[in-house]
Amino acid sequence: MGSSRNYKKIAIPVRTLETTDGKVFFCGADVAMVLGYVKPLDALSRHVDEDDSVKYGLTDKLGREQETILINESGLYSLILSSKLPNAKKFKHWVTSEVLPTIRKKGSYTVPQMSQTEIIAAMANNAVELEKRIVLAWDSDYTKLTPKEAKELTEAENSGYVDEEEIDWDNLEKYQ
Repeated sequence: MGSSRNYKKIAIPVRTLETTDGKVFFCGADVAMVLGYVKPLDALSRHVDEDDSVKYGLTDKLGREQETILINESGLYSLILSSKLPNAKKFKHWVTSEVLPTIRKKGSYTVPQMSQTEIIAAMANNAVELEKRIVLAWDSDYTKLTPKEAKELTEAENSGYVDEEEIDWDNLEKYQ
């Protein structure tokens, strides 16, 4: 089995999945949203190579079939480094000033464990921030949205955390 983590250094959580052999996959939409892309799926298709992403079907908490795009570390760095958006600067700085130097010095980067209070506070804050972004996008651009953009916003709004039980790890590892 794998494990999932959320990085708390950023305002919106980035869901991750780690396979038993240590390979990490990131939820592409989460990364794109952290970087400030209005159209996460468009950003993924334009900036991440096909070899660095996997489409994976999940069932959400309401029983609906949803598709998410998971990106590997190479895809993550491609998306970050190709971004010209202001929100990418903070993320780039964190990766290049903290994560990569720590890996070089110590051989790995571990995420500090969060207390239950910190987890609850972060989840509440992240939910509020995501709701604000969705409301602002709907309010400011509702009349300008194409059906595809409206669907992307709805999918972002309905996306939830991925439970390990929902992942078919054997199937996922075929794409690595």
